[in-house]
Order: sequence, then structure tokens, then C-alpha cells
Amino acid sequence: MNLTLQQAADVLGKTPDEVLFIVQDKRLKAQTLRDTEIQYNDDGTIQFLDEPSEPEWQFKFDDVIEVKKELEEGLDGQLLEILND
Repeated sequence: MNLTLQQAADVLGKTPDEVLFIVQDKRLKAQTLRDTEIQYNDDGTIQFLDEPSEPEWQFKFDDVIEVKKELEEGLDGQLLEILND
């Protein structure tokens, strides 16, 4: 099952920017979908379209759950326990 960036953020209890930081930190794998701002031509060239777009990210559900477990067991989980006490 694949998740969008917002869905992954909701599962992890993070903002989308925090999820992308986790991706940048190589703790979570993400796949980018085709950028709608770029058109890929059959001859191998690309063409930039006039309308800017946001990149779309896709995450595997199992990977997101694994990161959630790591966060709950790691520093995030410890901080949450301290704040709840």
C-alpha cells in the first residue's frame, strides 16, 4: 500500500516538512512521482511547462510503520513519555 506525503505525516504524527527531513536523513525511503511541471517527450528530451507544480511523494506503508516504531522507541518516544508524566 502506498501513502501520500500528507498520509505519511498523519501516521507519523509529524508535519510534511518533518517527514521530508526524515527522508533526507535517510531514515525513510520515498519515491517521487512524475513531476507534472516537466513533459517527457518520446525522443528522450524534456519540455518545461508553464505551470509550476509541487513534487508528489509516495511512501510504502510498511516503511512508514517501521519509522513510526523507531521514533516511538527512540528520542521522540522518550520525550513524549517525559511530557506526559
